[in-house]
Amino acid sequence: MKRKINKYVNLIDKQETLPHPDNGDCWFCLLQDSNKKSLGDITSDIDHLLSHIDEAYLHGSILVNSMREKGYSNQQIGFHYQLNLRDTFKRALRQYLQRRLLK
Repeated sequence: MKRKINKYVNLIDKQETLPHPDNGDCWFCLLQDSNKKSLGDITSDIDHLLSHIDEAYLHGSILVNSMREKGYSNQQIGFHYQLNLRDTFKRALRQYLQRRLLK
């Protein structure tokens, strides 16, 4: 599973531009409650994360969710997008997925 997660995280380097959240993203990752918890986290549905990995489906909502979980504000996340700081997104995404899939 660690290899699969690393392969998925490395998709960030293959993107011409980092994906931003939009309405075409996975709804389990995109939709949130008032506490900014994603629908996938509320339902503890890890199958959708596994499908993202298997399909190599990298989208903006999962990147933003992982950064928020690390404690970054929306303003800080926007700053990371502007400066194209991919290593920060990679670290956050790797930890986000490991917390959910390596239990």
